[in-house]
Amino acid sequence: MGQTNVRENLEERKLDFEKNDSGLHIIIDSNEVFCFPTAKSTTEKGFTLAYERFNENGVMVFPGSGADPNDRNLPEPTRSFLRNIIDGNLIEIYFKGKIPLKFHSWMDESYFKYWTLDL
Repeated sequence: MGQTNVRENLEERKLDFEKNDSGLHIIIDSNEVFCFPTAKSTTEKGFTLAYERFNENGVMVFPGSGADPNDRNLPEPTRSFLRNIIDGNLIEIYFKGKIPLKFHSWMDESYFKYWTLDL
């Protein structure tokens, strides 16, 4: 069973990352709070992004893989969260509202898209 290593409210605070040979360092307000050690065999898959959406009846909406995150027919997200597993350690970072995305490119298969931040 896992444990929570860091649980911080980041409103009005600065979140940063630093990656070096020892791992991925999580930094809040210029203070390191955790380091995810990374083995040389770790693949660089990056973070996945998920939105928490509810319909008008309060039921959570799961649009399925391949859905356009900007689909105007979907309810507006109440929260966004980034997830990754680094050498067996789960990292989840939650945000209020929607993290804006824009289309980046297609993967090898024609049904899988890459997205990037739209800032």
